[in-house]
Amino acid sequence: MKSRAIVVSLLGLVVYLLLARSASAVQCWTVGGSTGTVDEENLSQVSMANSDLQVSSTAPLPASVKARYAVTGIFEDDFTVARQLSISLRYRDNGSLGDGRVQVLFQQQAFATGALGTWLNFDSNNSPQASGFQKIGFSTPCETGGGLSLLNNLYFFEVTLTKNVASANPTLEMIQVCVNDCGGWPPPNVGTP
Repeated sequence: MKSRAIVVSLLGLVVYLLLARSASAVQCWTVGGSTGTVDEENLSQVSMANSDLQVSSTAPLPASVKARYAVTGIFEDDFTVARQLSISLRYRDNGSLGDGRVQVLFQQQAFATGALGTWLNFDSNNSPQASGFQKIGFSTPCETGGGLSLLNNLYFFEVTLTKNVASANPTLEMIQVCVNDCGGWPPPNVGTP
């Protein structure tokens, strides 16, 4: 009777551990546009409302605003599993081509050498303009060792908003980074362009 209780307890522990592992199959980091660190020379030209980062309506034109977003350490550094990295952006570029622009770089800087590498270079001028917000997503292939190594690197987004005419309203609303264990379910709301 005692051995049966031990077996049931062990089975319960195994089920718990499997469920805990599958629950962490997708790890996401999400940030609002208004939480970025704005370059000092751009402080008088920036507008932040709700979660949005925008060029101020009172900024002399043409105007550009640059902000950075450090990706914080929520991801596991486990290089024995196949992983996929997914990045989603929610932005607005409502002007005609060239009136406004949203540029997003996702960069990695190595702690050991300081070397800088670019994982993503998004330019809204290469996508259709729209009056409302748009969401676009990018994904890497599933591979062992895929994902982010926060033990060895710093990761950050550099966002540049450019406004050339008064009617343009380039805006960054949100950035999301997800790391998906490829054996798990797909990351939420991610599409490919």
